[in-house]
Amino acid sequence: LKTFVLGWDMMGKLGLQPKVSVGISVNAMGEITRIIYSSPAHRSKLLDVGDFILEVDGEALEGEEAITSALDSDMLFGSFVKLVVRKGASGALATVTLQREA
Repeated sequence: LKTFVLGWDMMGKLGLQPKVSVGISVNAMGEITRIIYSSPAHRSKLLDVGDFILEVDGEALEGEEAITSALDSDMLFGSFVKLVVRKGASGALATVTLQREA
């Protein structure tokens, strides 16, 4: 048996689009409910479960679908996203920039 691994350079040529993400899940209130291990969000050590996303790339967004779409949609692998969050523990505002990965 031969193993074939599709490289990033071939994905576009075949019309395939990998899903990119920063590795977080949010609820309907914009609260971070999950941070995927080893994701950009996890490695940054700047976000915590319980933080609230207020803005994505300068746009105030509300609700799980709008935030998830802005974070993970058809954005390019390696592109950056800037978040403004309200820290759940202290209520302080923080700006976090993450790079999207597959």
